[in-house]
Amino acid sequence: MNYQGIEDIEAYAENPVQAVLTIGTKGPSGVPTKTDHFFIKSTNTESVQTGKRTILKRENHPQFDRFNNSKNPELRNNIFFKIVAPIHLRDGWQSMEESLKFYLKAQQIDMPRHPNNAPHCTGNGKTASRWNPKENKYDTIECPNRTCKYRQDNAECKPFIQLFGQLNWEKDKPWSELPQPLIKWESRSWYNLTKVLLPFFRGIHNQAIALGYGDNYSLQGLIVKMSLHKRKSARGSNVPAISLSLVSNLDLHLRDQN
Repeated sequence: MNYQGIEDIEAYAENPVQAVLTIGTKGPSGVPTKTDHFFIKSTNTESVQTGKRTILKRENHPQFDRFNNSKNPELRNNIFFKIVAPIHLRDGWQSMEESLKFYLKAQQIDMPRHPNNAPHCTGNGKTASRWNPKENKYDTIECPNRTCKYRQDNAECKPFIQLFGQLNWEKDKPWSELPQPLIKWESRSWYNLTKVLLPFFRGIHNQAIALGYGDNYSLQGLIVKMSLHKRKSARGSNVPAISLSLVSNLDLHLRDQN
């Protein structure tokens, strides 16, 4: 008898992401430096000993030396990417998960480090998984959300955001021949989540509804531009932030789908 395929194999398939986009690059202490530029990194992380600490670092991607060493801000501060998954907002943020994931995450709180360096607590504002070191397992708890002590002041608990897409270089630029792999970008910034990402995608959804496509549309194939800049934080310091703009013509995109 001939067989083809293995049950549940795709549940264990390798993540298709081929490169990681970062704001800046980790310095010797693990703190990001050169945060006025994007970097394109390899997907693998390495444990690096720095003093008494061990930090996880990614090396610059070998196929993007030209990008990572460029002094041109037009290239280094602007990334164009294509949405490759058939995402939409008709069923809420759950239906965006293939391109945009976000949840609450506290890597380290007031307990011993997880043996595998996994986060101590993750949640969605209603339910959370909290590490129990005495029993060596995670407990499911009610998430206190805004009232949680780990979300106050210099909070251990912040959003963990992942954005996925395919690099899409402008055709008329000298760097148009750079590779176009699937990438991911990560952030822990409330600003990037609540002031940029969520309003951007919610706005596209609202436009789709206004144009009469609310019941049947997909964002797959849209080209988005991500730009890097600095903004003033609540404490008055300059911190990196992103902005998003839609490159594709949304009306034509939606009409072509219908």
